[in-house]
Amino acid sequence: MGDTQMEIEEEGHNIEKALARLHLPPQELAIRDTESEEDDEEDEEKEDDPMILGFVQKPENPHSLARHFFPSKAGGTPAWLDPINIPTGLDSCCGICGNPLQFLIQVYAPIEEKDDAFHRTLSVFMCPSMACLQQDQIEQRKLPMEKPSRSVKVFRCQLARENPFYPVDPPKHNGHDAPLSSGVTLCSWCGTWRGGKICSGCKMARYCSREHQVDHWRTVHAADCRQILSMSTSVVAVHGLTGNCNSSQVVSADASTHLWPELEIIDEEEGDMNSEGLDEQVPENEIAANQRKDEEFLRQFTGMEASRDQKHWASFQARISRYPDQVLRYCRSKNAKVLWPRLEGQPRITDIPKCTLCEGPRYFEFQILPQLLYFFKVQNDSDSLDWGTIVIYTCPTSCGMNSLGYVQEFAWVQLAS
Repeated sequence: MGDTQMEIEEEGHNIEKALARLHLPPQELAIRDTESEEDDEEDEEKEDDPMILGFVQKPENPHSLARHFFPSKAGGTPAWLDPINIPTGLDSCCGICGNPLQFLIQVYAPIEEKDDAFHRTLSVFMCPSMACLQQDQIEQRKLPMEKPSRSVKVFRCQLARENPFYPVDPPKHNGHDAPLSSGVTLCSWCGTWRGGKICSGCKMARYCSREHQVDHWRTVHAADCRQILSMSTSVVAVHGLTGNCNSSQVVSADASTHLWPELEIIDEEEGDMNSEGLDEQVPENEIAANQRKDEEFLRQFTGMEASRDQKHWASFQARISRYPDQVLRYCRSKNAKVLWPRLEGQPRITDIPKCTLCEGPRYFEFQILPQLLYFFKVQNDSDSLDWGTIVIYTCPTSCGMNSLGYVQEFAWVQLAS
């Protein structure tokens, strides 16, 4: 490492410490100038609606993320709000490689003034292949009539307070809470999608796809299947071989190790937070001071002025660095603004398709930040999954849920580079 680079890193140590949790590709130091800072401050003053920030933590009790507690969560398996009418077929698969999508994140976002959205969730799924995500960049710009093949999908579900799945009263968290009815049998490998295929051997393991049946067999089920078949007929009679038993009772728990870690999402309002329970933060004024120092180093040692893209990137970093561990930014308001890490790769208004039901325009509701990949322990390799932000656009009236289990909304992905 050269002396020049060492001096730059030493001077910028504090800001790098604040941004250490950002799972983003290395970038040349970029500095906001005074004018761009003032513009950002003016934009913030114009925002009437507060932004809600989401942070992840390990659940104190895994059962607290069960569907009848209406959790917001990331990783693991989804807590299907409607446990019966879950997406199937092509809706559950990557439109590029054809493999089943993996659960990414779920936000519980009820609408108080809407009777049929007393309970409401938005669940995001994506293919873990970076190659598919890169191809998705082309697909997301296609018009609906062109039938884009997406590797990132988001599903909205909502229920009235009185519904066939949950009690009218809220959970009491006393150990006796339970849903009113059970859901469909899910895949024994991913625990995510409907298990419509049955193992021809044990007749117990269920699968959403041929791919997951093969993965399960090669990993653990070859041995499990033989063990099940060796059970006495009395045990088989108790459990039945029709898939009605809980597959987790007879299928190894190792089958779920390929999923992203299951985490609980807690939320706080931006600008109204304290440091309790969060990692130590670097004050904003200290960040700005270090940015100005970095700018001087760039000019002194490279003779380079920060470009417009670099200034935009630095503005994004400075905003995020106030709460470096945030993984989600939520605001259900037509005036809410997306925090874009890059100028390039932002959608035009015409790139956001209208609601497929009411044909009204969709609006930003929340965005997923790349810090989530850090908590998922995704490696920072050249072919590893990575993004700059995933932005979710939804129907502002949250329409059309009288007879449909899930409605697909729209996700726009801006890559990190």
